[in-house]
Amino acid sequence: MNRLPAASGLQWIRDSFRLVRRRPNQLTLLFLLYTTINLLMAVVIPPVGQIILVLVNQAFISAFMLGCACADAGRQARPGLLFAYLKGPVLLRLACLGACYLLAQGIAVGGMYLFFGDILREAIAKAQTGTPGAIDPAASELLVRPLMCGMAAYAILILPLWFAAPLIAWQDMSVPKAIFFSFFSVLRAVKAFVVYILAWSAIVLFVVINMSALASVLPQGVNALPLLLLIPCMLFIVLLYFVSFYTSYVELFGKPVLPPLE
Repeated sequence: MNRLPAASGLQWIRDSFRLVRRRPNQLTLLFLLYTTINLLMAVVIPPVGQIILVLVNQAFISAFMLGCACADAGRQARPGLLFAYLKGPVLLRLACLGACYLLAQGIAVGGMYLFFGDILREAIAKAQTGTPGAIDPAASELLVRPLMCGMAAYAILILPLWFAAPLIAWQDMSVPKAIFFSFFSVLRAVKAFVVYILAWSAIVLFVVINMSALASVLPQGVNALPLLLLIPCMLFIVLLYFVSFYTSYVELFGKPVLPPLE
């Protein structure tokens, strides 16, 4: 199996930007609808909503990628596409894949408590003894290392599942078969993924550092403006990140066959 060059990771990001420029309004609306559903399910019915969200999230992500495919083919990326996979046998398979993500979360959190249990308990104790509603710097500092390790462990666990959802939705694969092909596809593109992750990290750091620096030099009263601008900037970065799911899939598996126009 041939391996993709490391430069492919940068190409996925460039292609996602080009695709958003082609259909900015439609893809942004689709992304905002997805984000709104996430927030509502997480806030309105916690914690059950959060568990359900993880289980069905791959159906939403596959549907968003379908919207990207429509935009790439010159078709309309309608908001209704976001619910394309919330029915039929494909939903059950995507929910089973979501359970794999839920298991990965459990392993990552369990590993955090296994290796950093004392630190986490100390941080919780410091937060409880501090002023209610205030952020305790000492507690926050203690949490940095466990959270970073937990996030890294979760990322490593779910990376082999990167292509599994579209393989289930678009190529009608079973969950084990989709995970199998996704795993070896990630191995094929491991250098590209390293560059891809480093590039996204650099982009986020560049935006955050520059906005923070701008806020520090502006006079009192307007120094909060760059931090307010940081929110739409980060949303746009996340939008590009989601679109890059589609662009990375296309390079390895080709463009999907779209359903007929209704």
